[in-house]
Amino acid sequence: MTVTIHLVSADRDRSSVFKVKDVHVKVDSLKFSIRDSKHDTSIKLSKFLRQVWKRHIQKAVAQAIRTGLEFLDEQLVTVRDRMEETKTNDELSRRQVLQHLFKHKKDESIKTSESKSQFKVVHNMRASMIQGGYRPGRVNQDYQTTKDKAKEGKKWRSEA
Repeated sequence: MTVTIHLVSADRDRSSVFKVKDVHVKVDSLKFSIRDSKHDTSIKLSKFLRQVWKRHIQKAVAQAIRTGLEFLDEQLVTVRDRMEETKTNDELSRRQVLQHLFKHKKDESIKTSESKSQFKVVHNMRASMIQGGYRPGRVNQDYQTTKDKAKEGKKWRSEA
């Protein structure tokens, strides 16, 4: 896979640091095989499908790279604006502003990743998180009868 990215500086535009002019992606080779096919048409279509899949992969990768670069541009604009604010404000140094900015971003990512779900491993059916326990059903009845039969039997043999 070959990726060519053409970036242009945004000198006069204050809303961005750079512009993504062009993203060109080329998939050199894509190999796949069709096995155990009972139809000749699927084998004949494989060359056509390979070209279609190549084009779709190229478009998807190009769009993902373009989106990532635009996100990076937004982040750079935020940093640039903060740096310009520190030039006018003598209370904070540039280093403190950058530390605060990245700490704030880190705190936001931690807050969004909190989960409210619970995971509990139980050793028997009675200790489950379900308040009413298990409802009587075919599966539970079969389990209970197998469990009871395992306790019965002569010597070491069980009825289960």
